Amino acid sequence: MDVYPHEDTLVVTGLGSPGFYPYPAKLMFSRFDLAGNHISNTYAMYDSVKAYFPLNTIEKGDKVLTVGAGGYGNLIIDWGFVCMADKNYNIQWLKDYEPDNNNSAFQFRDGLITEDGSIVAVAVQLLGNSRTVVLTKFDSLGNPVWEHEYMENGFRYDPLSLLQWNDTTYLIGIKRYGNGQFSRNVILRVDTAGNYLGKWVDPRDRGQGVKKMLKTDDGGVIFVGHTAIPYGADYRVQAYVCRLDSSFNKLWELLAGAPSGFCAVDDCTHFGDFIRVSDGNYVAVGRSGDSTIINGEKYYKSKGTAVKFTPDGEIIWERLYSYANNYLEGEDEILKGVAELDDGSLVMCGQLLNHIADTVQRGWLLKTYPNGLIDSVNQVFDPGTVHLSDAVRVSPNPVTSYVDISYLPGKIKTLRIFDIQGHMVYTCKPGKSQVRVDTCGLAPGVYAVLVNGHYSTRFVIWR
Repeated sequence: MDVYPHEDTLVVTGLGSPGFYPYPAKLMFSRFDLAGNHISNTYAMYDSVKAYFPLNTIEKGDKVLTVGAGGYGNLIIDWGFVCMADKNYNIQWLKDYEPDNNNSAFQFRDGLITEDGSIVAVAVQLLGNSRTVVLTKFDSLGNPVWEHEYMENGFRYDPLSLLQWNDTTYLIGIKRYGNGQFSRNVILRVDTAGNYLGKWVDPRDRGQGVKKMLKTDDGGVIFVGHTAIPYGADYRVQAYVCRLDSSFNKLWELLAGAPSGFCAVDDCTHFGDFIRVSDGNYVAVGRSGDSTIINGEKYYKSKGTAVKFTPDGEIIWERLYSYANNYLEGEDEILKGVAELDDGSLVMCGQLLNHIADTVQRGWLLKTYPNGLIDSVNQVFDPGTVHLSDAVRVSPNPVTSYVDISYLPGKIKTLRIFDIQGHMVYTCKPGKSQVRVDTCGLAPGVYAVLVNGHYSTRFVIWR
């Protein structure tokens, strides 16, 4: 799942189910306006009973590439797929790539679009307990040109990311484990014809994989993921960032987020995406949180996290976000993608994930100021203070001269409105469930509404 600005809209690549049995999971492009209101969905292979799970989306020029895995049934991902859309996110074609061996599975994890419009995608081949990296080049229509496999005796290779490092070299970020050793972060170097050039092995053990990589100005690379750290007599997991120079020497590393249990990637503290923002620093998003004891019983609750850090590895700010701060609901909140808009604001997308199988799962979209705050309340490790809520309604939206704000559960005791910089521009204590605010004196832009100090939504003034 990822989010991209497109003209005056936002487009989220994600997973959705159409309205027919057996409700197979589908690659889906969802459009929203800049106030977060949903506009439309576009599904790939809508009329097929096959399921398609998108794992990465890559934009370049007028092309949008999505790679992932598919199968029959929502929990089966046996083959890889490659999908190409145009700059307006209209799907041009989608092709399946099933493994030759019926006992194996084949899943694309990441990809890139080359200068000549061809496609390079990295996949994992799963056969029994083995994990092998497969790199494939396709032409612009998805027809295979060449394929290479990479393996190491006694180890399993689980690829997670792909980067064009320079004109002659691709980097493949993996998790290596097996052979009686702890897992490690590993980066394979191959040339643009797929020939193996060498590998970097992280001196730190218990790395859980190179989730995403970005090039640095000095020719090196920064990557994010998560790693296990000693925690008393046991180990816990934290989100992890590492920077390497052009010779693959480690310059620094940092850990972020609350240490959590050692489990699957969506159930432990981790970073899943990061971007370089306009001021030269970086923003990473993911998940942070762990269990708590309530009346003698253990409950789990993750919260979305975002961390801004410098190219030298210094954390500028660290935020937690929660849509519903209730452990008893059993719902994890995970951020999986982030984008920066022209005004420096950040848009993040993810999932509100309930672990009850037959419960409807929901996507999650939030927009923050450049400092990572939704409003003037500092949410650094205080996620229960404010959350976006459907209980607060605004109309009309976009706004011209006035906006009606209503609070469905009851009275609005306090109402505050903030501009995109976090400055409070309006406050009142109406003591009723709906209030009309004159916006003629406010400049066009995005505004945040805060009701009773806890419940938030947004509107756009457009003239």
